[in-house]
Amino acid sequence: MGIYLNPGNRGFWQSIRSEIYVDKTGLIAKTNQYLNTEQQYICVSRPRRFGKSMALKMLAAYYSRGCDSGELFAGYKIAQDKTFKEYLNQYDVICPNMQQFLIEADPGSVVEYLEQEVLRELRKEYADILEREGRRLAAALAYMTGILPLPHTDKPALVVELKYDKSADAAIRQIKDRQYTQVFDGYRGEILLVGINYNSGDKDKPHSCVIGRIEKQ
Repeated sequence: MGIYLNPGNRGFWQSIRSEIYVDKTGLIAKTNQYLNTEQQYICVSRPRRFGKSMALKMLAAYYSRGCDSGELFAGYKIAQDKTFKEYLNQYDVICPNMQQFLIEADPGSVVEYLEQEVLRELRKEYADILEREGRRLAAALAYMTGILPLPHTDKPALVVELKYDKSADAAIRQIKDRQYTQVFDGYRGEILLVGINYNSGDKDKPHSCVIGRIEKQ
């Protein structure tokens, strides 16, 4: 299992020690610009092999609670920005790795892995944060996630929608109504739709899951 909440700054520490590292901390200043505004939900998208993982490690190191990244960012562009200290290590960061899910789950059990392992661990290990942050944390989770399988696997493409105090069926309906599968235009394999709902008031059944399948022609 990976570390999905507040992963710390070791990933970024390794990145800046690499010969190929290029200072991209200006992205942090840009995201800081939209925090606590109506434009605060941002999707950072890049082509394959253009540094998405490195950008993720950088953002996690900067925002994540439980670590002190001040020295790591010293000397880089963000350290000169007026917002640098204001947001440094001030937030709970959720960092799921969808490719890891696809690799570790057995064929046909991707949904069970997501539901039983990842959500169970979040609830068990971070119940205090789930209770404290409530709807704010769920809102951060409630993005549609779409991912293509790695070339060497036989897994389907995956579209995941998470809800808070609604229903897994509603999540599936949203995927279909808003045509989230359009992100896979050109893909000819199977697409697995996953709707997961987190129930804040139900201790016996804290989450539920519904799946659907689409076979591309």
